[in-house]
Amino acid sequence: MSKDIGDNVFIDFIKADFEIFDFDFSNLDGILMANALHYIKNKQLLIHRLEKYLSADKKFIIVEYDTQIANQWVPYPIDFTNLKELFTALGYSKISKVGEQRSIYGKGNLYAAAIEKTN
Repeated sequence: MSKDIGDNVFIDFIKADFEIFDFDFSNLDGILMANALHYIKNKQLLIHRLEKYLSADKKFIIVEYDTQIANQWVPYPIDFTNLKELFTALGYSKISKVGEQRSIYGKGNLYAAAIEKTN
C-alpha cells in the first residue's frame, strides 16, 4: 500500500520481518529505523544486508534507547557509544547524535543518530 504525502513523496507500507525479508527496491537515499535495531542480535549482519538497498552514499537515521541494559521490550539494546563503534567498524565516517529525548517508559533517553558513508 502506497500513501501520497504530498510534494511528490510517497511512503510504501510493508508488513514484513525486516531481518530476513528481501525487499523489492534499490537505490534508496536512506533508511530510517526507529526503535527497531534493538530487536536484532547481529546488528552488523543486518546493516550489511540493508546496504544493498541504498545508493552509493549510504545513509541511516537510527532512533534507539540510549542504554546497554536489556529487558523484555529491548532485548539487544545499543546505546549511542556502541552504535558509533558499530558503524565506524563498517566504514561509516559521519555519525552524529542529532537529538535526544527522555523516554516515557523509564529513566533512560531516546536518541536519534544520523549516519553516512560516502564513496
